[in-house]
Amino acid sequence: MAPLFVTTPLPASPAGPDRVDHPNPFWVVVVIGGLYLLWLQGFSEDFYGWWSAHVHALPARESWRWLFVACIPIHVAEAGYCWRLAHRLELRDSAAGWALQAFFLGWPSTRLLRARRPATT
Repeated sequence: MAPLFVTTPLPASPAGPDRVDHPNPFWVVVVIGGLYLLWLQGFSEDFYGWWSAHVHALPARESWRWLFVACIPIHVAEAGYCWRLAHRLELRDSAAGWALQAFFLGWPSTRLLRARRPATT
């Protein structure tokens, strides 16, 4: 039976320069702004009350708190994945940058790193 997770390194390939690519600023605003908005809705009673009265009714604040807390391990796991993938792609000098960017931005950063993988045939 084949192992569930293959841990062999990728074959040597030109993955491009050893630097961190940055996503479009749109993604920075959307992801960081969305996480901040989620935090405000879950942890700020004043903001939650204002939003519910002036913009749209919201589910209970406890739901927003749990949703924000659930984002933390997801982003930590994504950062770990990017760290490992960067090392497998021989991007050792920029691996920490990829991991940090993935922790804060999530998918837009991971997508850029995955695009550097060699095409499989």
